[in-house]
Order: sequence, then structure tokens, then C-alpha cells
Amino acid sequence: MGSQELFERYLAASTPDDDPGTILESLLTGCAQPILNRVVRSRLGSLYTPADACELASEAMLELLGRLRSLREPGAAANLPFDALAAGVAANTVYRFYARRFPEHNRLRKRLRYVVETGRRFRLWLGSNGASVCGLAAASAAEAGRIADAADVERCRERLRQRPIAAEPLAPLVLEILRTLVRPIDLSRLTALVAEIAGLCEPSWVSPSEGAEDIPGMPADPAPSAAIRLELRQRLSRLWPEILLLPVRNRCALLLSARDPSGAALWLLVDLGVASFREAAGALEMAPEELAGLWNRLPLDDHEIAGRLGLGRQQVINLRSTARERLARREDQAGAIGARPIRQENRS
Repeated sequence: MGSQELFERYLAASTPDDDPGTILESLLTGCAQPILNRVVRSRLGSLYTPADACELASEAMLELLGRLRSLREPGAAANLPFDALAAGVAANTVYRFYARRFPEHNRLRKRLRYVVETGRRFRLWLGSNGASVCGLAAASAAEAGRIADAADVERCRERLRQRPIAAEPLAPLVLEILRTLVRPIDLSRLTALVAEIAGLCEPSWVSPSEGAEDIPGMPADPAPSAAIRLELRQRLSRLWPEILLLPVRNRCALLLSARDPSGAALWLLVDLGVASFREAAGALEMAPEELAGLWNRLPLDDHEIAGRLGLGRQQVINLRSTARERLARREDQAGAIGARPIRQENRS
């Protein structure tokens, strides 16, 4: 039985003869494991050890398990074929691995993603290997189906050296690269190419195994485990519909100022797949282009939020407090732990 057929059988299982748990085990071990291992190894490259690949494949498996279980919840729908879903989970796992070690490249990748996602001349989609691919919106189907490889990127690099272009702003640079390539490019390759053009320097990262815990000011790897991410995603997925029920000014006061340990809480909502970028913009009643312009400055301070809403700073604080109290009551009613859904930092 093929992976897609088994996947559909798992989603529809409702009788004792079709036990979802048994089907899920077969789906994970027989179908998902080879996909996860292949994608992790191919995207990880030769810079890291087999132990790294094994650990990341296990992390991807745990996240995929959570995704598959959530697809059997009422109202859930599978938007991707099984192989693409598994490949996407594995690719995202490796992406997070690199993001922890190369924070500057991670920030650049986020900026590029929103330039491509919100620009009318660009298009962003999920490739067959689970990676994000960007291309020109006007590209033909044949052109969109052929992804730039290493040789294409090298030819593009040589042409750009012959006629140097500015690294900022990003939209004209991305447009020039895509026109030079003539075909779409993996977002990771695009990030590496733009980083080279911009002369981006990445601070060195020292792993705990190399003694980072003994170096003053050098933190251990801060990324949460897959289990914590899964728990956090489930919790935020429960809260997001409640956030959307808040009056728009309460939503803005909350979401524009909310932060988590890694930065803006709105980044986390999008990163975990709780809401898409466009859904986040809609919740704030902003155009995607407007939110993209604010994205790298989030979270905003209360003075700036007050100016955007035409209110006083204390009014913004009151709106946020009311929103948090309402969400806390909803969490208590749902049996969730903790009264504050998103940690806040009030800044004057």
C-alpha cells in the first residue's frame, strides 16, 4: 500500500478493524522515516555529523507525529499529499537547526521570504522536496517547474560580479537575481547568494559540546525541543481563534507588542504555522505590505502603537490588559495551564 493511500486510510479510520494507532505506526515507520532521513541528509550537507542527522530526523518525526494527530481533530483538513507533508516537516527542522547557528542569515531569510511573499512581481510555493521556492509571478508553468541548481547560481553570481548592484533594498535585488537566473530558486540558495552580495558576516557559534557553557556570555543552543514546540503550537492554536474574536484595537495592542524569548510573538505564531503571514496581517487589519514593513522591528513599543491607533499610551496599555484578561479567562475555561498566553514586555 502506497504512502498516500495509507495516509488517507489513517485520516478516515473509524472502525475497530481500522485502528488509527496501528495505521499511524505503519505510516511513520514504513513511509515517513525514509523521507525524513533523505531530506534531512540532503539539506544538512556534509558540514555536520551522522549524529546530527539522526537527531534532526528524530525531531522531525516527533513534529510529524503531532501534525498527523492534529489532522484527525474535528474540522482539520490535509492540505498536502503525505510525501510533501513529511518532506516539508523535515526541511523545516533542518532550517531551524541552521537558524539557531546562523542568526544573521536567519534574519535575512525572513526578510527575503516576506519580500517574495508580499511582492506582486514574485511568487512563493512549496517544492517537491519540501523546500520553499521563489520565482517571478509572470513565469510560465515550464519555467516554474525547473529549479535553479548550483551551476545556475554560479553563472548568476558571475554575471552580477560583472555589473554590481546594490544589496539594499531587497526587492530590486531579488528581481535582478530572478531575471538573471531565468528560473525559480530555492529560498535557501537565494539567501546564501544575497548574503554574499551584501557581505553578511555571521558571528561564530560554539556548541555546548565545545565548551560554550564555560565561556562567559556564550549561551547554549536556545532553541526549544520539538516536544516543546509541539506543545506551544497546540496551545497557541487554541488561543488564535480567541484572539481573532477580540476587538481590532485590542488585537493590535496585544499582537504588536507581544514578545517571546526569541523576539516578537507574532513571528512565533507564523513560524509555528498557527497563522499565515497574510492571516496575521488580516488580524491587524493591515495590508500584507504594511506588516512586511514593520516585521523586522516587532515588537513595537507602546508609544508607536499609540500613534498608529490614534490613542494615548495608557489607552494602549489598558487595551492590552483587557485582551490578556479575556484570553486568560478563556484558557482557564479550557483547562490550560498559566494565566498569561503570551509573555509581554511593556516598554516606554
